[in-house]
Order: sequence, then structure tokens, then C-alpha cells
Amino acid sequence: MRTALLPLLSLISLFQLSRSSDNGVAMTPAMGWSDWQSRNRFIDERVVSEAIDAMVKFVPFGYEYVNVDDCWQDSSRHPITNALQPNQVTFQHGIKPLADKAHSLGLKFGLYTAIGNITCDLNAHGDPTNVTYGPGHNPGSLNYYDVDAQQFADWGVDYVKVDECGGLPADENSDGVFDLYSKFYDAINKTGRPMYYVTCGMNSVTPDQMNNPSSSNRTWAYHVDLDGWRDNIQSISNGWFTEWINNNNRFYRDDNGWSGSDGWLTILDCANDLSKPEFSGPGAFADMDAMSIGCNNATNTDENSPTTALNHTDCANGRQTMVEQQSQFSMWSMMSAPLMIGGDVRYINEIDTPEVWRILTNEEVIAIDQDALGEPASVVQYYPDEWRRTLATYTKRLSDPASPRAVAVLNRGDDEISWSLTKAHLKLEDGGCESLSLRDVWRHEVVASAIPFASLNDDAVLYTFDVESHATVVLRVMC
Repeated sequence: MRTALLPLLSLISLFQLSRSSDNGVAMTPAMGWSDWQSRNRFIDERVVSEAIDAMVKFVPFGYEYVNVDDCWQDSSRHPITNALQPNQVTFQHGIKPLADKAHSLGLKFGLYTAIGNITCDLNAHGDPTNVTYGPGHNPGSLNYYDVDAQQFADWGVDYVKVDECGGLPADENSDGVFDLYSKFYDAINKTGRPMYYVTCGMNSVTPDQMNNPSSSNRTWAYHVDLDGWRDNIQSISNGWFTEWINNNNRFYRDDNGWSGSDGWLTILDCANDLSKPEFSGPGAFADMDAMSIGCNNATNTDENSPTTALNHTDCANGRQTMVEQQSQFSMWSMMSAPLMIGGDVRYINEIDTPEVWRILTNEEVIAIDQDALGEPASVVQYYPDEWRRTLATYTKRLSDPASPRAVAVLNRGDDEISWSLTKAHLKLEDGGCESLSLRDVWRHEVVASAIPFASLNDDAVLYTFDVESHATVVLRVMC
């Protein structure tokens, strides 16, 4: 979730491989549901309870987390313990009953807080006269890391997202923010409860930085202080965000004055540049934020929610075609990103939303995301060139010697493109496959077989196919 006026680069830190077993989580990318895109600040215990029930049908496919983002908090801390407490209007029965319900159904439960003394958004049911945090603001965890971490543990929380939205000490700099995140990490460890810990720091960038990219900065402002974030904070959490403010809710938007093409393609470019195998893998995965899949359900209305809840969400502001939703799921899986459903999961099912269900439950694509090796894909080739990037070919190493690669071809343009996959595109090491077949994981069929791979030149064409506008073809190499 993001509401800042200036574009900010949010990064969730990496968990160093040498310490990735400290808490025993994030051996594969997280899968589940996050409420922010469909609910925004309009969240309550009824919606969360219904979402937990709805998530049960996704458990066989690997989904397990039910994550509540901002605005679950009360505008004041508990008068005795000083811990965060649930909003007295919207979560009257507390957090623990929801976590207990999730656990009883084979699910896990996640909550949100912030590293400063305020969170990112205003609570629809907050105190308009709140003197401590400002009208409508929610308290963050600054100065209460141990107290809040223990409270989360006592409630049975399994996943903690820690945002950075201000409210920091006046003399705090970026290095100091790292120290604060480290303190929260230590606080979680003290509880003895394994929690998937993600930290979300934000670096401001200017329009000039964004609109004047250089040859060494292809993703525009993404490299601002990036190495500092990646190198300094990678030892204290289970993931790091590559999310650009509110741009994961559409394929692209060409009317955006900041970046020219604001959309999840921007996240993908950032992730591709940042998510290297040495930084993203078991224990710590680049997080591209929740997917805007299931946002345009015809039945996605809630008569018990205010109209504003349906009009002021990321889902409402950026609905994708089914082709674009399938592409988003494909590329999140190729990048080994967490697969968090962004649409209102209560209205997603096999009967009412069969196309959305088909996308979210494609076990062949999920297997690529959840592969034990955990490596993100890398770009093999942009067409017509790196700057215009109308079409991109990606390859991803997999752990199975009998199926060592996945290949994705994404058409970012507005016209259908015919593309020829060559031997060089696979990036297979010599001796990896004497002959191979290619399986289309969306069509669930082998599309090319008995290819004498070892005897071919690098420019030999293995398979020629059409890629419609905004579509992604995903192929699995079978030796």
C-alpha cells in the first residue's frame, strides 16, 4: 500500500543466506492474500473472517497467508501494556480470534505496522482529534518494537510487514532506518515465534531523476541508494519490495507524468535489475507486492461496506484484462516473487470467476514460482532493443535436471508479435540436454518435441509462435 504524493522506491530487505535458517520461514516465496488492493483502509473483522473462510479452497494449491495491511489499529495504544491494539470499532473481538481461526483451517495470519511512529494511511474509523499521531493516523511501532513484537507473537501472528512512512526521529537518516529495522528483527527473534518478517523502506526520488534516465540507470530512479539498501539490510528479513507506488494495479498507464509508463511493467523492470540470484532466493525473496488479479469480478460488491470502499482501492483504480492478469501471474512466478492475491478473495471461485480461478490455480505456473532453487528469471533479449523493450524474453533456472529451465516471452506492445525462440535464448549449459521438448504451461501441452538440442547452433530456431498484445507465453524445457 502507498499513499505518498511523491514517487518512492519501496524495498523490502533481504535475508542473508547465512542467516536464512534463523527463523525457518521463506524457504519458498510466500503465497496467500493481502487485503489492501481490494479493501484499502476499509477493513474490518467480518471481512477478514470471511476471507479466511474463502482462502481454504486455495490451500491445496499452496496458498497459506491471510494478511491484514494498514488500518486495523486503534488510534491509541493499550493503556496498560502500551502495545498496539485493534480498532475498537472495526475489530471489536480482537486479532487473536482471527489468527486462531486461520490456524484451525490450515492457514497463517499476517499483520502490518510501521517502523516510525505513524503508518502510511489514515484509518476510516480513526480518531479525528488524535493529538498524538495526527487526525485519523494510526500509531506505528517506533519505541515499542519489543512490546509490539511480543503482542504479535501472543496473538499468533505468522507474518509481519513493517512499512516506513515517516514519523521517525528528526535526525534519522537512511543508515539509521536500517538500525531501526534491525531492532525490530531482534525483537521478533526474542519472542521465539517464527514470523515471516518483511521490511518496507522508501527512498524519495525527484521528477528530474525519473525523467532523465541514463545508460547505467535503465529503470530510471530504481538505483537511487539501491546498493546501500541491498547490502546493509539483507541480513535482517525475509523479503524486499521492488514495488513502485500504486503501479501494480495495471499493466501500464501511459498518462502518468512521472514515469511515462506507470504500471507493473515498471515493477518488473525494477525486479529484473535488482533480483539477482545472490540477493534473492530461499530465505529472502524480492517482493513485487500483491497481484491485481481478481479485481474486476462482476460480483465483487459488498452491500455491508461503504461505497467509498469500492471506489478508493487499488483494484478500483486499475483493472486489468484477463490476458494482463495472466501475464502478471506468469511474470511474478518467473521472478520467484511472493504470490499474494490482490482481488477480494471472497468473490473468487471456480463457478463465478472461472478465468480468475484458472489463473490463480495453475499448478504448472505455481511450480515455477515455488521451485526449490528459488532463483529469479533474467532477461535474455529485449526486442527491438533494450530501451524500447516491446517484447522481452526471460529465462529461469530450475532445480529439476529433467526440466532445468523455464522461458517466458512477454509482449509489452499493443500489437501481436510472431517470435522465434532460439537455442541461445534458453541459456542451457553444454551437456544439459541432448534433446528436449517444450511444454506450454498455460496450454498444458507439449508444443515442440524431440529437438536435437546438443547438435544445434546457438541461432537455431526451436519454436516459432505468436504472442498477442500484453500476453505472456511460458514454456518449460523438458530434457
